Amino acid sequence: MLKSIGLLAFLLLAAPSLSAQAPAKPPTLVVMLTIDGFPERNLEKFAPQLTGGLARLTKGGAWFTNAHHDHGITETAPGHATLLAGRFPRSTGITANRVGVFDPNSPLIGFSGGPGASPTRFQGTTLVDWLHTKDPKSRALSVSSKDRAAILPIGKSKQQVYWYADEHLIAGGVGLARTTLTVPQSPGSNILQVRVSLPNYNDGTGASVNIPIVTPEAVIRFASPDKVTRARSFEVRGLGYFFNVTDVSELDFSWQVAGVKPAAYNDPTSITVSLPEGSSGRSVPISLSVANPSELFESDSKDISIDFAP
Repeated sequence: MLKSIGLLAFLLLAAPSLSAQAPAKPPTLVVMLTIDGFPERNLEKFAPQLTGGLARLTKGGAWFTNAHHDHGITETAPGHATLLAGRFPRSTGITANRVGVFDPNSPLIGFSGGPGASPTRFQGTTLVDWLHTKDPKSRALSVSSKDRAAILPIGKSKQQVYWYADEHLIAGGVGLARTTLTVPQSPGSNILQVRVSLPNYNDGTGASVNIPIVTPEAVIRFASPDKVTRARSFEVRGLGYFFNVTDVSELDFSWQVAGVKPAAYNDPTSITVSLPEGSSGRSVPISLSVANPSELFESDSKDISIDFAP
């Protein structure tokens, strides 16, 4: 199952401060990029392929490895409504997609083929409102492939908001067209070239895009980067980077410690290794195999050694 990825590019344009007493000028541009359904681990997995904006953010910006929203509603509308509001879904009034932005009383402008949408159910204010209160010259622009992802981050602020209203590009002439591609088991290359042509647009002019083919990968994580432990009992964790997998429970994890498979473990993505007395100087080999049981050829394995040096 492919996870949909909604992309939100959000720009806040704030006028420079006129105060000469300020120790530093406030920023004149704030950009918030939100990727819906994009696991943070993908930034590590595909880091060698990132050379532009995402690479700049991950390599040159502040990097928070354990940042979370303090609520458990994983749908698009509640999550996006909290981004710039700083409040729980119960306070924004957006607790599910079905009570998000659908509004038949707010028809789309310049297009009649999609449902109306508005922030009428959103409660309270957002960062955009606070900036505008401080400086009425500030401006905001919100763009997304989904109406709820474009509207809810800025709430009821009277700013410009755009989204795709029709996913049938050729039929409706507006929006997106989506398709699912199956990569052959032996593609003969690490690049899949996809060409899209629109027969009724600009004399059939098309466009090509090259999509990297990345094989499944198993990863073993250990707290110490030098693979050395001073504790006789320690934990190692496993990750499986697989396409078309939406939950780790869809994968089979198989561990071995010093060539022996553990008798049982509650969490297949981690194991705890306990060494006996007198193990100083011992190196412990650990192996992990991860497979996707629904795809015959999707599997990978990884081996590491942990040195015990108390």
